[in-house]
Amino acid sequence: MDQPQKGFDLAHAVMPVRHQRTPYGDVTLTSYWKRDHFILRAYGPEMALRWMFPGIQNFEQRSNSSRHTFEPKPNAERVTVERELRRICQCLQAIWNDKLQDFQECQSDPTNGLSQSAAIPPVPRTLGELIAQLGVQRRRDLSRRTEERDKHYLGLWTKALGASLPLASITEDVLRTHRDHLAKRLKPSTVNCSFAVLKVMLR
Repeated sequence: MDQPQKGFDLAHAVMPVRHQRTPYGDVTLTSYWKRDHFILRAYGPEMALRWMFPGIQNFEQRSNSSRHTFEPKPNAERVTVERELRRICQCLQAIWNDKLQDFQECQSDPTNGLSQSAAIPPVPRTLGELIAQLGVQRRRDLSRRTEERDKHYLGLWTKALGASLPLASITEDVLRTHRDHLAKRLKPSTVNCSFAVLKVMLR
């Protein structure tokens, strides 16, 4: 594994190394203390990183693997407590594990892909339309457990934002404001996991 670059302090890297399985190989998750907060790094095959971080275009290329360095809470407060860092990693890995399970179940389903000739649905205009439309499309590919979990998480956001909220008006500032409101009455792990599911739907 590469040595940390200038600006990183190993004295604060106390979180144990974590490993994440993907359809394209295992990925290693480590943490580093950068000046005044924790950041995370993922090492592994490029295809595995692309599976875990579909919104990222470019990854750092290392001698035998690829690497992605990222903030535990993008566009939010910096993480300075190691216990919170572990909670975030646990939440992320729960989402990735569910995604892996869904992928494996989809691969083993001989009827997968038979509905490709179905009519193309209209483009959703509101948050409620988006959730309803993608919920129907994803129901065939998700396990019952994941479907129920996502339904609960998205219900929190539908109640907070309103089902009639136009998709065009959803910005990072809007999401951040409502996430702060949810954080006042829900556990951090619930808020973080529900936010991650919402971001997947918005992509």
